[in-house]
Amino acid sequence: MFPDLFVSRFRVLRRVCRTAPALLLALACLVSASSSLADSLNFAQATSYAYSGQDRTGSVTVLDGGAGIRLQGNRVRAFQFPYVVTPSTRMSFSFSSSVQGELHSIGLDADLWTSSGQLFQLYGTQWMGLQNFRNYVPGAARQYDIPIGEFFTGPMNYVVLIMDHDVLVPTGESIFRDVRVYEAGSNMPPSVNFALPTSDLTVVEGESQAVELAVSDDGEIAYCDMFYNGNLQRRDTVAPYRYNAFIRSLAPGDYELRAECADEKGLVGTATRQLTVVAAPPSNTPPSVSFILPANDLTIVEGEPRPVLLGVVDDGA
Repeated sequence: MFPDLFVSRFRVLRRVCRTAPALLLALACLVSASSSLADSLNFAQATSYAYSGQDRTGSVTVLDGGAGIRLQGNRVRAFQFPYVVTPSTRMSFSFSSSVQGELHSIGLDADLWTSSGQLFQLYGTQWMGLQNFRNYVPGAARQYDIPIGEFFTGPMNYVVLIMDHDVLVPTGESIFRDVRVYEAGSNMPPSVNFALPTSDLTVVEGESQAVELAVSDDGEIAYCDMFYNGNLQRRDTVAPYRYNAFIRSLAPGDYELRAECADEKGLVGTATRQLTVVAAPPSNTPPSVSFILPANDLTIVEGEPRPVLLGVVDDGA
């Protein structure tokens, strides 16, 4: 949730906007926007509500310590996020889906009833809302940066996420990460995502695993650090940001992979993955068999006794 100071400023602004002349309204809204030039939504802290009477069955799972969220099934949620949208306001986020539903959408709203002119559809078999960014292709996460102020303006209370799948057994999936609302021209922290692995995973001790980051910024990336359980593995200052070799050297156990990328102004974006390394099963090879006696091929007379002795070695019994 937002600090009390920000919420109180927003409430004061709403009272002013209801009564002020048009010029004062414009100035007040611009001042309010300038006090929140780059706000990120923390899903672990934001209060959420059912939206438009459509929130039904499925799961809502917070990811990456609050930086991301997964909606699965038939879930439509509104997350408390007061913000005054100006003509310069933009919304950035990454989106991915492994199962297509009917509507996969994101937007802002002042209340909990459907405002289709403020909802951007990204994916799905049906159509609702703004279609300008309905271009998701299944596979890796896609980064979006939408100039929402070109479509609507005014005081908003919620970020709305839609995973609509009205079937008997809904399985649609929407994953949103790094949802930020900001004013064009302001400096934003880097957007950091794991391109590989695409989800938390388990590997066998000694196995290789590709680790690669997808990083974007409105300026220049100064560096990216990769940590495992708080230990710095490596710092890279140029793309591509790949960290493939160290996984095979990890002992069995549970690990948090954490990426931290900073821009040239010192703002930092992060992403995490959970990794479990399990012990490799003991190896088993066929027995090694050799003739001790006779030591070489030989010829004998019928009925002549001849000792035969084998040498056998195995890693088991």
